[in-house]
Amino acid sequence: MDFMPVGDIINEKISFFIPYYQRGYKWEEHQVKALLDDFWNFCEKVEYEKDENYKYYSLQPLVVVKMDEKRYKVVDGQQRLTTIYIILKAFKNYLEEEKDKYTFEIDYERGSKELLKNIEKEADEFNLDYCYMKNAYNTVFEWIEEKGLQEQDVLDLRNIIVRNSRKINGVDRKNNIRFIWYEIDEKDEFDVFIRLNIGRIPLTNTELIKSFLLQRESSLQKRLEFSKEWDEVEYTLENDEFFGFLSAKDFSTRMEVAFQVLLNKTEYKEYELYEAFIKKYKDFSLEEIWDEVRKVFYLLKFWYEDREFYHLIGYLISVGVNINKIFVLYSESENKKDFKNKLKELIKRNLNIKVEEIETLSYLEKEKVHKVLLLFNVLSLINSTKDVYVKFSFDKFKREKWSIEHITPQTDKIKEQDFNKIKEELKKLNLNLNFDLEFDEFRKNIEKEFSDFTDTEEKHNIQNLTLLPRSLNSSLKNNFFPVKRNYIVQKDKDGEFVPIATKNLFLKYYSDAVKNDSLLKWSKDDGKRYVEAIKNTLGKFLEGDENGN
Repeated sequence: MDFMPVGDIINEKISFFIPYYQRGYKWEEHQVKALLDDFWNFCEKVEYEKDENYKYYSLQPLVVVKMDEKRYKVVDGQQRLTTIYIILKAFKNYLEEEKDKYTFEIDYERGSKELLKNIEKEADEFNLDYCYMKNAYNTVFEWIEEKGLQEQDVLDLRNIIVRNSRKINGVDRKNNIRFIWYEIDEKDEFDVFIRLNIGRIPLTNTELIKSFLLQRESSLQKRLEFSKEWDEVEYTLENDEFFGFLSAKDFSTRMEVAFQVLLNKTEYKEYELYEAFIKKYKDFSLEEIWDEVRKVFYLLKFWYEDREFYHLIGYLISVGVNINKIFVLYSESENKKDFKNKLKELIKRNLNIKVEEIETLSYLEKEKVHKVLLLFNVLSLINSTKDVYVKFSFDKFKREKWSIEHITPQTDKIKEQDFNKIKEELKKLNLNLNFDLEFDEFRKNIEKEFSDFTDTEEKHNIQNLTLLPRSLNSSLKNNFFPVKRNYIVQKDKDGEFVPIATKNLFLKYYSDAVKNDSLLKWSKDDGKRYVEAIKNTLGKFLEGDENGN
């Protein structure tokens, strides 16, 4: 172990090579700012010209393997090393200096060298590493502005970062910033990499798996091809709509869902997925393993792109069925039609309800009501031939936490102070109402005006229940039909996600146009026809034969 000041790296023209098994650059804004804050605090503390009272700022270890005289392969520490490179690059451009005098060279085996070197320019192609690097670069300028620094401040800070060593009796007496420098033998490289990162936050199961795979291939060309394909899969899984239909929860890295399927593991501790992967594939080549991963991914992609598979599988995932269970069904199916029928049968078993039971469902049976209303939305879209490109957004449904709410509120549970907020929302609609009435009288009048659901049992019935976002504030959640209707109409106008059945309900598409005397009232007749629509839609599905007809 030794120390290596950043200034010595620059002055001695040391260059670094980042191998493929390393994770991509992933530092975020708060991490970049925290490092800059540390540097700035150190800069303010040191007595610049008095090296006899020397202090130094110690960076975390940089573990390297020597490749040539001035060239090193980085085994650990590349995130911080890359960030320092980006900081110096940003300072150079902030100070409008022409030459890259205070920098060093980093060569990425995964192909980010030129993007990093020209980070001030926009990239012509998508690269996930570059997105993080560019964000870090822009963060440096934001930090300078937030700190209110002047050019001289930035110059002083840069000069502290790039100060080299001055050794007296073998001890560096300079006030500078140093890496803890570890050189290891090449034969120990991967073992050290794993030991350093297991149990530490930065590496995930999939990053360790990727590193293991790359170690199994000596051909640079094949490693390049593999890494490009890996990045393409990872990028596709970053699509929230794609991933939202596959999983009810998010992962630190979304590639994990593919390996869950491959290994048929749903529950595991921190690094058990990686350990299970190593155990299963230790005797396989990179090409053999990746071929299996590729098959899983292409199948997931096909299900996403097929409208009916998308909705059936997305529904099952949303109600708690694991993707591994879906793959078991697929493996047991003779063909696509058989697989589709098995999915439908699984939905029926999971829902476990007869059509005639739907009209008696109550708010007290929240889970079943939630499943029924979600399926009503999903089937409404599957059955729609108007726009085959419209899909139910399982991602937004989960992220916005759409859940069961009353259409006509339980007014007996609303406190007087909350009713004042409800009044304010009603006033915004310019309705002809007497807002000067006392609390109890106003509550009775307003309930009679906008609904004929009176007792608690009626209000708890599915006729008076719909899906609304859980984030809705109490002045909207506890309000009456016209306020909720206005909220849904506005969301739809703004192009925001609204489940189709929720929209249809508030637009009165299920109601009898002749009998419906008001768009602002939710009546028992509205509720009855709404439930008839649910029963009709689910009835065709639940009572269909085993072939799905």
